[in-house]
Amino acid sequence: AAPQVLAQSLTAPLQVDDVLPANPRGPNTRAALASYLTYGVADPRTYAEITVAPNFTADNAQSWSFGIQRELSSALVAEARYVGNHGANQFQTINDNPYLAGLQAKFPNQIPSSVSVSPINGRENGSLYLQRERTNTAWSDYDALQTELRANNLYHQAMFTAAYTWSKTTDNASEIFSNGAGGVTSALSQNPLNYANEEHGLSGLDFPQNLTINFVEQIPAFSRQEGLVGRVLGGWDVSGTYFIASGQPYTPIQYYFEYLTSGAYVNPALGVTDYTFNAAYGAGYDDLRPFLGSRSANVKQVGAYAGDVCNYYGGASCSVSPTQLISFNYANQTNDGITIVNGAPTVTGTAQTVTSNQVRYIMNGPYSEAAAGTPWGNVARNDGRDAWTNTGNFDVIKAIRLNERLQAQLRANFTNVFNHPNYSSIDPYLEDAGYDQAYTGFGNPEVTSSSSRAITFSAKVAW
Repeated sequence: AAPQVLAQSLTAPLQVDDVLPANPRGPNTRAALASYLTYGVADPRTYAEITVAPNFTADNAQSWSFGIQRELSSALVAEARYVGNHGANQFQTINDNPYLAGLQAKFPNQIPSSVSVSPINGRENGSLYLQRERTNTAWSDYDALQTELRANNLYHQAMFTAAYTWSKTTDNASEIFSNGAGGVTSALSQNPLNYANEEHGLSGLDFPQNLTINFVEQIPAFSRQEGLVGRVLGGWDVSGTYFIASGQPYTPIQYYFEYLTSGAYVNPALGVTDYTFNAAYGAGYDDLRPFLGSRSANVKQVGAYAGDVCNYYGGASCSVSPTQLISFNYANQTNDGITIVNGAPTVTGTAQTVTSNQVRYIMNGPYSEAAAGTPWGNVARNDGRDAWTNTGNFDVIKAIRLNERLQAQLRANFTNVFNHPNYSSIDPYLEDAGYDQAYTGFGNPEVTSSSSRAITFSAKVAW
């Protein structure tokens, strides 16, 4: 269309609607295009920028501990210790110029009186576009009971350590980048106007239960390796580690459910959040958390209001009262009752109604927002947790003394010797509820990859 636009601009003033009669990307696109048509160049104020807070500084931490030790023997020591720390001025990523026109239209009570919304682009600052800022607005706290039983040269042949930690780590931001998985599902706050108190919760680094066991045993029998029998039966070492820990937290989050069900994909003012910014720097267009159903329900069970599912799928949910809660898992599994009949999509199934006690989470859409009176899901950051880590490693080493200067060593390494599944991460996206296929299935770590037992053999000669 560029040559046609250029030709028209030479003969008559060109209007935005001559080129962009629809409004698929909202007022920001129109403002940028208007600037281009006026000045012949793109307005740099419409570009995304990364800024740093004017008073940006290094973070800091305060640590303290108190412990007791008890010598059980000359080679055995037990210890118990309380350890705590507080981190301040930590780094956080915030939306410094959020799009607020949709929020103002649907939930004006969510806009503080000190915040204005520009009529030019619907953002706080009408002369700027996406503004991702690094700030010192994050803080963290850690409290732990750390215990340890440690042996050195026990019976002149063994060393081992057994350590158990019971801890809790909280913060309002665990990282400055989003990963769309466990730990830092999204680095952004759900509400761009409150990135401090509302975001404070479990840290992505919170692993409350940790048990670690290490040992090395030098078998003393035939240690001098005299004769053939000594060379065969002597020189054996065995060692191993065992590690078990709580799963990593993750944030149940939506990718684009509200974006689609509200019609924000047609006009951003119909939705409640800054979809462009979220898609660029968060975990999806919505970056919204769900509403809580019941803690007693399975974490994988997700519900939604029929009116929201109707706008999402347009199937069997449209025949149910829009304020009726239905199973979103079932809607996904059945494509909301839509099948292809004679080459055309046809509603042949039904919606599965549920109660709030039967689902852990409720999808965040226009109907659930209206019922809750807020667009911000009441599920906290890192509300979910993926599978435990449970792995053991075992090594066997055989040293063979060939002569005074020459020695051979044979080694067998067993990684994950008990072959426990240790899944790589988690699918945190609520839109995937009920799928349970490779790498896609909300809240189900078993759909991700897992490491199995591995055995390696090696040999070396030293002189």
